[in-house]
Amino acid sequence: MYRAIVPETEQVIALKLLHPAGPMIDLLGMNKLYEIFTAEARKMEELSHPNIVKVFDLDSDDGTPFFTMEYHCNNIGMMINEQFILENSTRVIKPDKVMDYGSQVLEGLRFIHDEGIIHRDIKPHNILVTDEDTVKICDFGMSRNDEEESIYTEGLKIGSPYYIAPEQSKDPENADHRSDLYSTAVMLYRMLTGELPGMKSFLLSRINPLYDRTWDDFFIRALEWNPESRFQSANEMAAALLHLELHWEKRKTSTCLTLPQKEKDQAEIKHQLRTSPIRVSGSEARKAFAVNELWQPVHYTDNIFAENAELTVPDRATGLIWQRKDPDLPVDRDGADAIIASLNDNQFCGLSIWRLPTVNELLTLVNDPKLPESHCAAGMLLMERNWYWSCDSRSQKTSWYVNIRLGYTGWQENGCRYSVRAVASHLVR
Repeated sequence: MYRAIVPETEQVIALKLLHPAGPMIDLLGMNKLYEIFTAEARKMEELSHPNIVKVFDLDSDDGTPFFTMEYHCNNIGMMINEQFILENSTRVIKPDKVMDYGSQVLEGLRFIHDEGIIHRDIKPHNILVTDEDTVKICDFGMSRNDEEESIYTEGLKIGSPYYIAPEQSKDPENADHRSDLYSTAVMLYRMLTGELPGMKSFLLSRINPLYDRTWDDFFIRALEWNPESRFQSANEMAAALLHLELHWEKRKTSTCLTLPQKEKDQAEIKHQLRTSPIRVSGSEARKAFAVNELWQPVHYTDNIFAENAELTVPDRATGLIWQRKDPDLPVDRDGADAIIASLNDNQFCGLSIWRLPTVNELLTLVNDPKLPESHCAAGMLLMERNWYWSCDSRSQKTSWYVNIRLGYTGWQENGCRYSVRAVASHLVR
């Protein structure tokens, strides 16, 4: 898969080439691989739905087939930090967002199932996430259409380890749409707990006290080995997820109302933060940013935001003053610099010292996910989006960002579109 730009419109697209590895050629042969590849493109080209990635064109170059489709920088696999070794723990996503993403995935599945298509490879890396937080199912290379002749070859594994439904593992050609629902349930469980259902005790309530029997009941049914005992359609599973969402909202409201109010310490700045950009990667980046193996803060900041803020929000704990609201649209990295320059040119709030924050500064806005208050409403500084550019770079073409809602740092190409939150070192001791 490549990132490409359409010359006439400068639109960023994804370019997928048929370039199989040697073992795949030995197993299936080039003719079969060509058949699978073009079938995937034609299948996706016919689908039009907000939660399905859109294919634009199928063509070939010097005998090599390719197709172009929507490009999005983010996917759920990247967001939870799922790596090659699937058994390793991943980052956890808050229940509100898991249920939002899950509902969108199920809506996409409802659409393709109505079209007679079974995806057969639902997993985090195959769920793209747009700048607007819309999810899109991609990679239909293993999918099956009821009206098509089977392209299955003996020895070909259909699906991904741990996410594949039991009946699909045994007999992929006769597995139906309920195998997609099983894979979706595994993904939701992974997002909520950071674990795979088969790696730990099955019940959520035994892994995290945030969840009660209502959550257990949902996953007991969704992860049934016998497809007859599972949810029988994407609509039915989505309705159960909506019930779970309403239950969670009541539980969250009750928890937030009973939390003790913290006394706002009017202490002076507790620690100095790096304010200048750096270029860093790998283990040196983890050290510079003070993050763990999941790229989350080793220590969290107990912010002391001013309560009379309008356009800016001072934080006494860090000595920083933040722009209170995001600009309207996410921008690429050059666009982020342009926004900061405009703020300074116009002396926003009487200041001309605005800058993009460092990763370390952005991470002070992240809540500890282990604390109950992390699930409650945000305070004075409302972070409206997921991803925010930092001033730190990884290379000439890539920069570091912070996902505020999930609480981690990562890097992406400068052409990706993320939000901007300006900062200034304005408070003094």
